[in-house]
Amino acid sequence: MTFKNIFLSSLLFFLANICTAQDLGQKNAFGVFFEHECSSIPSAISQVGNISYVFGKNVNLRSDSSLNGKVLEKLDEGDELKIISYTQNYAYEIEGHGEPWIQVKTSKGNIGYVYGALVAKNYLIYDLTKNGFKELILLGNDFTNPPYGQLKVFGAGELLMTEKIDSISIDTHCETMVMMRVLVDQKLSNKEILEIGTGSNHCSSIWTSTYFDISKGKIVKIFTKTILKSSSSFFDKIVFPSDVDGIDGAITIMKCKSFREKKKWLSECSLLRSYKLVDDKFELKE
Repeated sequence: MTFKNIFLSSLLFFLANICTAQDLGQKNAFGVFFEHECSSIPSAISQVGNISYVFGKNVNLRSDSSLNGKVLEKLDEGDELKIISYTQNYAYEIEGHGEPWIQVKTSKGNIGYVYGALVAKNYLIYDLTKNGFKELILLGNDFTNPPYGQLKVFGAGELLMTEKIDSISIDTHCETMVMMRVLVDQKLSNKEILEIGTGSNHCSSIWTSTYFDISKGKIVKIFTKTILKSSSSFFDKIVFPSDVDGIDGAITIMKCKSFREKKKWLSECSLLRSYKLVDDKFELKE
């Protein structure tokens, strides 16, 4: 296994365990504060027993994993599902994409199959609109405009907002990992930052993170960055102000190079760019 694969595997494991803190105010290894409404589970279809949600309108629950299956129930967008299993039957005939059929159990107790593209890949439950009630934030693929991902926010059963996410496409056959979490750093004026990370160790060792400012009840993109590529010894590190190398009031991107010395993997980093908080907005500083 190459250093890059080892690094990505370690990164995915770290991210999968970093959100277990239950109380706001606990720090992670980077010194960044996390909200407890934090999800870092992999893509829902890869985790049997996980809860996920319908990501599409007028979705059919079928008796078999094909379009020939009998319709057992009509599902609404945002309906809760329990993942039972996912099949190797990839439905290329639907929307021209190869997503597997997923066996699920609905809130009504019916068990059947749903086309994988119509199931959210990950979600958060968070008070995005600041009205005292938590909304359901779903992440899935936008198959009307590939290869983009899409966020959908539901409150009281109603779709409140959607947001396209460029550079994020969740390939099921690659077993893409999908991480969502909210970061709150005191040195960023307690700004609430939604981070969405995707990576795969099967098709290619690439990890991409996208950051959004959600402090004012809206989803405002800050930046997207590919952190690691398997074909390069270079990787990027995202640094928050509370990190050891952090800069007050700014999210910084460090350009790092890995190298081997005395049988150990080491790295050297330098500042690439930063996104500084100016008048309550993030501005790019080269």
